[in-house]
Amino acid sequence: MRRITLRDIARELDMNESTVSYALAGKGSIGEKTRQLVRETAERMGYVPNQAARQISMGKSAMIAIVVPNVLAEYGEFCEHAFRFFREKGWQTQILISEFSPEREMAIAESLIGQNAAGALLIPAIPPGETGDSPALRRLREAGIAVVARNAGTEIPSVSLDFEAIGRGFGERFLRSGRTKIRIAVPHPAPFAENVNGVMRGLQSVLGKNADVRIEAPAAPLPQELAEGTNAHYEYQIRSMLSRGGIEAGRALCRRMSESADAPDAVICPHEACAL
Repeated sequence: MRRITLRDIARELDMNESTVSYALAGKGSIGEKTRQLVRETAERMGYVPNQAARQISMGKSAMIAIVVPNVLAEYGEFCEHAFRFFREKGWQTQILISEFSPEREMAIAESLIGQNAAGALLIPAIPPGETGDSPALRRLREAGIAVVARNAGTEIPSVSLDFEAIGRGFGERFLRSGRTKIRIAVPHPAPFAENVNGVMRGLQSVLGKNADVRIEAPAAPLPQELAEGTNAHYEYQIRSMLSRGGIEAGRALCRRMSESADAPDAVICPHEACAL
């Protein structure tokens, strides 16, 4: 479907394009009746303001950056939806990779500041629960670049998944089907503690204390090379998601649970490796 422009509205109303622009922006000496007519016509025709053009007129570039640790697994889907959304709104969009590195993330931030970017949508390279808002996030905000982060700390506008709500959704389904012995299977509990605990709380709020809800994970400890450094949890999450080891961990979990005398009647896999 072709995007409706100011020229289309001007042609519809037999007005100058500049008059339409001023009326929609609330500028100039345009009468209130004319403003109202232009706004109603724009709404009827499905006009969506070109935010990118507006930013250019204000001295900003028309570019928004999507900054992620990599484009594998969930991050790829995140990038796809964000890219499509910004494109439909008329923005130019870059997808930039931090490679789980705070230093790389800061270099990206400095580059965006140099480009006078309009904004950034960022998944921090550092787990916020461990370090708070990343230095790159703060640097972008101090430079006047609009930033929204996923799972950021308290200072930066952010969005996140409501894992308790997800748990309640599971709980309501299990309640209807009479299932009360629930296992949450993860390759390793450490990188997923916040997610899994939220799901657990949601389940218990619906099923009550009589339900048997437990977390199941392999007995093997977190690999030493991944147990050190601020990015260990994020990196382990991606590696285990895509590796044969992660899939084998899920298979071993399912085998152990199915052979147990206390076998569950429902299993939740919040992680792709275990689901596979």
